[in-house]
Amino acid sequence: MKTLDAQGAKLTADEKVAVDKTGTDTRYGADLVYTNYTGEVGNSRHVTRREYGDIPLAAITTFRGMMGENPHDHYDASPPLRWAEFLCNVEGVGILSPIFVNVGWCRAPGINEGNHRTEAARVLGLKTVPIEIAYFGHAEDQGTVMDRYIDSL
Repeated sequence: MKTLDAQGAKLTADEKVAVDKTGTDTRYGADLVYTNYTGEVGNSRHVTRREYGDIPLAAITTFRGMMGENPHDHYDASPPLRWAEFLCNVEGVGILSPIFVNVGWCRAPGINEGNHRTEAARVLGLKTVPIEIAYFGHAEDQGTVMDRYIDSL
């Protein structure tokens, strides 16, 4: 049994389960590394897959925030000067922290952290963004983020 995932991140108590499989996903411009874990189907506390890397921005631009935020709401709600400074920063140094996406069993993927970064990437025309995706309760069996993106093309 491992206590660290493929990237060396410490696992929570619910994740300290056997690692089933690791691999990569490079479809349609993605560059993802994934680790699958055992866990109970439908259990929202069991992380059963983690993906790290870069993903096409188009794969996540329609995702709502985990608190119900609509895409583009963060841009509209930000003070213009702060938003302009943020855009300049992203344009100058890129997106340094990954966008965090959660996918639960029978739930649509949602952005947990990174709504502003996602919107900035869209406004600036970035093709890919750094991402970390956590699947709970074997939600990956209902389609990974990349599977869902490819199915929508």
